[in-house]
Amino acid sequence: MANIVLAGRQASSGWVLWASPLLLLAAGFMAYQTQRGQATPAALAGCDLYTSNADSPAAQPGASASALPSWRASPHVAATGYQASLTDRELSKGVVSFGDKSRARRAMAKLLAGQPISIAFVSGSITEGKGASQLGKNDYVARALSWLNGTFPGKPHRLLNAGHSAVPSSYFSLCVSKEVPDDVDVVFVEVHDNGYMDRWHPADKGHQWLAELVIYWLQQMLLDVALFPLEAADEEEARRTLPPPMYGGNWEAGSPTCMIGQELKPLVSSHTPEWNWTNEGTEQIPKWGYTSTIVGSSLELTLNTCVANHLTSGDFITLGLAMLASYEHMGAYSAACVEGCTCETLIADGTSKDHNSQMNFVALLVTAADVCKIKLTVLKETQSGEHKVRLLGILLSEDKSGVLVWPTKKEIVLGVDATLYNS
Repeated sequence: MANIVLAGRQASSGWVLWASPLLLLAAGFMAYQTQRGQATPAALAGCDLYTSNADSPAAQPGASASALPSWRASPHVAATGYQASLTDRELSKGVVSFGDKSRARRAMAKLLAGQPISIAFVSGSITEGKGASQLGKNDYVARALSWLNGTFPGKPHRLLNAGHSAVPSSYFSLCVSKEVPDDVDVVFVEVHDNGYMDRWHPADKGHQWLAELVIYWLQQMLLDVALFPLEAADEEEARRTLPPPMYGGNWEAGSPTCMIGQELKPLVSSHTPEWNWTNEGTEQIPKWGYTSTIVGSSLELTLNTCVANHLTSGDFITLGLAMLASYEHMGAYSAACVEGCTCETLIADGTSKDHNSQMNFVALLVTAADVCKIKLTVLKETQSGEHKVRLLGILLSEDKSGVLVWPTKKEIVLGVDATLYNS
């Protein structure tokens, strides 16, 4: 079964981290913190039943499940006839932890009060809708939104689908502020094993099950608010500062700047004729980038690397090149600072040992400068026998702790767990 765990990012949002049977679970903030010593949802027998401790109404003598408040009693809830294909027992087994519910409770209270909410889904190709027969209808994100709009009609709820196929988790580590506005009420983060040889995507039935788990989580959060209405202490709890990172030093990157796809094009100040601006995706899901297959061809980027006001000339920042990595056709390239800033020349190869094609981040430690020129050159050396090099975007961050140096010392890659491997 899939697993759902609630995580927090900031005072304005509730974050949910989860994975499907096809996916690899990665969890943050696993401990569930009880609300005022009341309900403890270690096991949920059904969508309107709650396992409680001695302080909750269900535990009092003579209390019954039918006597408990129900979120469905709200005048803003419409009957939809929704029925999950998975049983309540199966759905409850899919919930590992509800995490810190304070932010999610606030969002559910808005629903029960007849107000619209905003929900973001963040991840890769499954969240994008791969495997579903019809995007916007049969994928799990669309199914979950359909339930939300049908159950709480009237004012339209806002959906942000930040699903991007063939991107590593490190993309969202640095670019989450670009993908998810601060005022989003609930964020679902789907974590899976992209880059670990799993090339399969769920079909319509799999997307249906994933949607049912999202809906089940929403139902349980609604029930929590129905049982224990919001109090003044809830707002204070929701605004608490998050605890330190589970991995030492793994703080959120400061002042991140992400320029991917169409945002990359204005940064390219010059290039030889062999570099082409192409879309290797579809019209519905475009994947723009600059590509060359000719040895010696070059491309220059001109950008401002002072991403924070406190940086001064000579301070180092992390500049990440979003490059295509694939198991076939790829070649080697160099990246060097040629004007206005300094860095060590990087030599890397786009050939991947895994049988897939996805965005990969290689990084340079670059000095802060108002005008910094970076030159990419296609090299003669190649592992595949071919020379394709494809640039997809640029990432800038003042945080230097998230830099991972491979044993060869020739390639630096951004990664979520980079602080564990710093040299």
